Amino acid sequence: MTNEERKAVNYALLLLRYRARSEQEIIGRLKKKHYSPSAINTTLEYLREYRLIDDREFVNSFVRNSIGKGWGPKKILLALRKFGVSGSYVRDAMPDPQTETKVLRELIKKKKPYYRKRPQGYEKMARFLYSRGFSYSRIRAELNTLWHQEGPKREHE
Repeated sequence: MTNEERKAVNYALLLLRYRARSEQEIIGRLKKKHYSPSAINTTLEYLREYRLIDDREFVNSFVRNSIGKGWGPKKILLALRKFGVSGSYVRDAMPDPQTETKVLRELIKKKKPYYRKRPQGYEKMARFLYSRGFSYSRIRAELNTLWHQEGPKREHE
């Protein structure tokens, strides 16, 4: 391993200390630092050999974390595209419709008290949910169902 290749590997390892990354992301960062194509290839081989990068695992982990943050499928897809990952890994990892509905309902229930107090709260909440990556048709269906439901009664009210 040449000195440049060693530096490229060390830089990639530094990047991976902060969070998991896709292969394309590693390639892009190494190119930005002006490493040669042979140093980049050596780095990728090293990282694959020690299983430090795996796009399939990266996508699965990213989707799980994004669902936990309340992101919808559109926002997840956009973020993964930014990381240079697409194709079958993404299709396999995307949440099923039931999971998407569950996340959307939880977000509505969590944010409804805040938006109910606001003028045009229904519309503002719909825009918020749309910005989170949910489709407008699904938002409208769930909001129509949950918006007018009363929340649980509290003892002191």
